[in-house]
Amino acid sequence: YICGLPVIATAWKHAFEFIKDGVTGYIIPFETPQPKFNQVIIGLMNNRELLYIMKGNAYREADNYSEAKAWAVLKKYV
Repeated sequence: YICGLPVIATAWKHAFEFIKDGVTGYIIPFETPQPKFNQVIIGLMNNRELLYIMKGNAYREADNYSEAKAWAVLKKYV
């Protein structure tokens, strides 16, 4: 996210906690990941406006994982 790139990941255990499907990236199924991955990549290549929007969303999402946010959580335990 900090690079401003949408994330593409398989539907692993915690993927839906970190990736907003269709907003900050895409979550693809385990069963047939390659066809769906190819579809997502080609879709983003053909729709640069959507890619631009998702890049901005990803970059803004990075703030949720910033040092300041981490310390706000960790201060309770230090």
